[in-house]
Parts: sequence; structure tokens; C-alpha cells
Amino acid sequence: MLPCTGPTYACQHKEDDRVGQITAQPGVHGACPNVGVQLGVPVTAPVGNPAARRTTHNLAWILLEQSGPDAAGLRAVVTEDLTWTMADVREHAAGMAVAFASLGIQAGDIVLLRAPDSPEWIATFLGAVRCGAVVALAGMGITGLRLADVAARATPSLVISDGPQILQDVPQLAPGRFAALAAAGTDPGICPVRRDDACYMLLTSGSTGPSKWAVHRHRDIPGCIATYGRRIFKLRPGDLVWSVSALPTSYGLGKSMYFPLGAGAAAWIERRGRDPERLEIACRDFGVNVVAGVPTWWARLARHVREGRVARASFTGVRLAVAAGELLDARVWEAVAETTGMRIVNSLGSSEATNMYTSDVVGSPAAGRTGWVVPGYRLRIAPVEGAPEGAGELLVAGPTVMAGYFGNSEATARALEGEWLRTGDLVERLPDGQVSILGRVGDRIKVGASWVDPARVREVLLADPDVVDAICVPVVDDEGVTRLVGAVATPRPDPLLEQRLHERLTALPALERPRALLIDVELPVTASGKVDRTELNARARAVLSNPTRKVTHGH
Repeated sequence: MLPCTGPTYACQHKEDDRVGQITAQPGVHGACPNVGVQLGVPVTAPVGNPAARRTTHNLAWILLEQSGPDAAGLRAVVTEDLTWTMADVREHAAGMAVAFASLGIQAGDIVLLRAPDSPEWIATFLGAVRCGAVVALAGMGITGLRLADVAARATPSLVISDGPQILQDVPQLAPGRFAALAAAGTDPGICPVRRDDACYMLLTSGSTGPSKWAVHRHRDIPGCIATYGRRIFKLRPGDLVWSVSALPTSYGLGKSMYFPLGAGAAAWIERRGRDPERLEIACRDFGVNVVAGVPTWWARLARHVREGRVARASFTGVRLAVAAGELLDARVWEAVAETTGMRIVNSLGSSEATNMYTSDVVGSPAAGRTGWVVPGYRLRIAPVEGAPEGAGELLVAGPTVMAGYFGNSEATARALEGEWLRTGDLVERLPDGQVSILGRVGDRIKVGASWVDPARVREVLLADPDVVDAICVPVVDDEGVTRLVGAVATPRPDPLLEQRLHERLTALPALERPRALLIDVELPVTASGKVDRTELNARARAVLSNPTRKVTHGH
């Protein structure tokens, strides 16, 4: 049993063998405002035989067929150019399954999918799952040697991608070639699977280091729908959801595919880009009314509205705005509320959990909150050296935690302790049961013999009125010494800002002052919208290698 600073926190409930049938039970540890039930003991396991192979255990059946004929006419996927109903998604997914079968893809084969977001992407994913294949999801931002590395580690039998050949010894097809294969083959039907059979692999964001393949099962997404989806997110027919994160990410896969499909709602698929101007068009002209962003992107939206580049009136029809991915600063929450009228429901999740395990309250969110435990999950706090008293690493147990990292038993052993997932998030539990996120465990930096809190450095940088976002990261220089580097985003990168920031930083002890500053219009982000710390580290090392260069503007 892992040591922890307090009890296990959970929303007690029970669920039957059908997706999302959850009923509240009384508990003992204080109210959970998300669902009006109590905090108590762990969720009970679903009834039924998870070891049995059934078509009804296949994720494709759950998302597409379980809703029955009455859902066929519901709007499911929308772009500027077309609309697919649920019947259309079913038909296209079945066609993709025909194509996969004609290529010899069988249950358990790994298919690497790297293609731009589109309705066809969704059909390809579900078509492969329909055949029992395991789909490894790679984003379009992954290129070059990194793409070759992650693709090779996935060991696919087939690669679906436009562009140059990724793996020389593995067959590769462009997405556009599947239509002809679908027309010439026979529908193999939905492959019977076990609940715990591998279904898809998410590539961790790589924001803090090398990406890993997190393996998820057929039961994981139904678990997401039954917990966060039906108790917190609560989409309904008629909703149209826009997500800043791409489909191959855990956040994008949920918000742009399985949460809408699982609720009879529709997903907006953004083909051209995800800047605030694109959201304005989607909301104003097409009726998007649910928006899923990440903190860095929400800060950018507020800035665009302030600068008159996006109109506040475009968002009057948005009924729900959510955030996840990283710490949502109270100032960003307040800026978005002031400029757009949207009050963000913040949450916390990860690729390893493929879901949110804490959330603020829909209907009454507030600035600076990460929220309470989502029904179906349990949380623990494990001590961390150098952390404030009462704080520690957040551990999560629940129905959607990954099976492990594919081909990486050592990393799996570090991340999983029995049923518990080490999230890497540094948190504390507040008296009302909220989980307050303080940062990442690895963010606390030991410089010399002392611990440095990068949040203090960030606060100083953000105090300048021209700084819209900031971060402080540890970087190992050419001599093997850990240095602090600050990075800021500003619409006006100039030497005067550099001078002001250096003056502000003198308020900190010398040990806490960044050795270098990176100044740019935007901070680099990953496909999921998180700050790309790997890219920041690369830029910082280039600056540190030149002692006379204190600040870099842009790349």
C-alpha cells in the first residue's frame, strides 16, 4: 500500500452492466457538489463476465449500434462542408472495416493512424476497432525522426498516412485509398472482443519528455462516458462540440468523438486550424454551443477578444465551456469570463486515464478551482520530497486507467502501483474536498542544495502587464548543471520588456532568478494544446550555450 497524507477520496456509486447506468449511494466523507452524493468507498465493479468475447463489448458497437435505430437520424459529425448523421457514421465505419478486412487486418493487429482531423478519421478509427484491431493514434505535429521512432515502437501491421513512407518494412496506405477497398469487399461484421482487450493506444503528450504509448481497452471509453460524460459533461442531442485538441489526443478523442457520439450530440471537426477566429466562425455561423479548450488557448482567446480580433457576441450561444490539460490560472478564468461571458468548468485528467478524474461544478464554476473527484474514481495523495506540507503527488484509481505503456515495462512500473496511477500532478486537498493543483511533481527544481518553486518565478513574470503567459523550466546546460529558464508570451516582444522583466526578477532571491529568458508571441504547444516543454528545453539549451545571449525573441 502506498503511503498517503490522508484518506482515499471517492464518489460512491454503483453501476450495472450497461454503459452509464449509475445510481447514487450514501457515504460518509462530505458532499461532492458535482453529483449531490457523498464521498465514500470505491465504486463497485460492473456485473457481467468481462472475460467473455462479445460483439457488445466492442467499442464500435457501443458507440455506434447500442443507441439503436432511433438514433440513426441524429446529427453526429459536422464540418463547414458537410454533416454526417449517426447512420452516415455507421455506414462509413462499416465500409472502413470492409477495407481493413480486405487488407488482412485481424483482431489484435496494430494499425497506426496518422491523418488530419476529418469525419473520415473517425470512420477509420471505428472501422479498425470494429475489426478488433488496436489503433495507435499519432498526431500530424509528429514528424521526422520523432515520428519514425514512435511509429517503430508501436510495431504496426499497417500504417495509414499521407506523405512519405514512415516505416520501410510496413505497408502504408493513404486514407483516400480506402473507398475503393470498401466497395470491393464484404462486411466482416463486428468482431467479438473481451472488455479488457486492447483497443487503442494514446501517445502521451511529450510535454515533459519522450512520448510513450498508453494502452487502453474496449471498456475504457464506456467508462469515460459512464463517469465524466454522464455525470459531469452531460451532452444532449442538439449540442455541437468544438475542441481545441486534435482527435489523436486523449482530450480531442473524447470531446470530438466519443462523448458526442455516446450522448446523441454532434462533434464539430475543424479542418483548417484552431485559432480563436475559427471558433468564432463555428459558434456564430454553425451553432457550436459547447467549447473544450486548454488554459493556454483560453488565454489566447481572451486576448483576441480584447484586441478586437474576435467579437464577444459570437459566443452568446455557448452553454458550456470546459478546460483541462494543465493548471488554469484564476486570472485566465476571469479574463475569459470578462471578455467572452463564458465561465469555464475546469477539470483534470491525463492520457494515461483517458478521462477527467476531477472537475468543477457545471452550472456554478469559479476561478482557481480544479474541482472535486469525478464519480467512479478514487484519489490519494502521496508525499513528495520538497513539497509543501500536506501536498503531494496525486494518485488515481478508476475504470479507465491504462493497462500500461506498450513495450515499456519499466515506465509502466513507475506509473502504476497496482490499481493506482501516479499522475505526476502536485496537489493538495482543501477542507471542502476540492483538489487544488499546485503544478507538476517534476516542476519543483533543486538548484544547488535548495528547492526552487517555479510558480513563484511565474508569478513575477506574469505581473508585467505585457506578459500574457509564462512558465519556468529546469534545463541542463552543456556542463551538466541545472539552470532555470523563464519563457513568456507577449504580443509585444521587445528589449524594453526584457529590461522590465529583469528588474522584476531582482525581487526574487538570486537562486530563483532564471539564467535566461525566452520571449515570443506564443509559447510552443503540443497537439493537445499543452505547453511543449520539450521544445522549450531545446530552445533554452541553445540560449544557454551562448552565455552572451540572455533573451531570444521568437525561434
